[in-house]
Amino acid sequence: AAACLAAALFAAVLGIAILHLKGHYFAIASLVVGEVLLEIATSWTDLTGGGTGLNLPIIRISVDAQARLFFWSMLTLGVLTLALTWAVASSRLGFGLQCIRQNEDAAAMVGINTTLYKVIAFTLSALFVGGAGAMYASWVFYIEPPDVFHVLTSVKPIVMALLGGAGTVFGPVLGAAVFLVTEELVWRNFLDIHAAVLGLIIVVLIFFLPRGILGLVRGRPAPPG
Repeated sequence: AAACLAAALFAAVLGIAILHLKGHYFAIASLVVGEVLLEIATSWTDLTGGGTGLNLPIIRISVDAQARLFFWSMLTLGVLTLALTWAVASSRLGFGLQCIRQNEDAAAMVGINTTLYKVIAFTLSALFVGGAGAMYASWVFYIEPPDVFHVLTSVKPIVMALLGGAGTVFGPVLGAAVFLVTEELVWRNFLDIHAAVLGLIIVVLIFFLPRGILGLVRGRPAPPG
């Protein structure tokens, strides 16, 4: 819970600072923030352990009990995230975000505070991510800056959302399942060049599915009769 609140608070402050930027300016600012945080975490040895990371306390329960604990904890967090996504999509906030996604300038002209809406969405998107990070660290009993701030850690969720259908409630869930299955298959069959093969597959999928899997399904004509 503390990790959720800390991540949301940091996202709110960061969102106020950078969410007025658009396009490649926002992308560059996001990458810079990630690199700055990596340097801070690597240098702040008293708090983060620096480049060697931190060893977390081992939970004094059986291996089976640990597996059940983290399974149900992560599943609960996933359900809560899905519920929050549905609630936002069904609210005025969700409608405003859809308008911003279609045309931010037009949304601002009809009275939507685009920066405020984006900051709220940015904050909510970080809420459960902080909890997931805390659970992951407790699960593996170890955490280090290069693992947390690796570029793939930021890219994979974006790819999952695009693959399933960005701007939809269940699209990221479907995209995550497809991506993880594909990643596992690539790891098993192309171990030496798995990164290149996985990247090529992702590019092809996104190129041929610009609206994601759900967009493809919804775009099909209704069957006759």
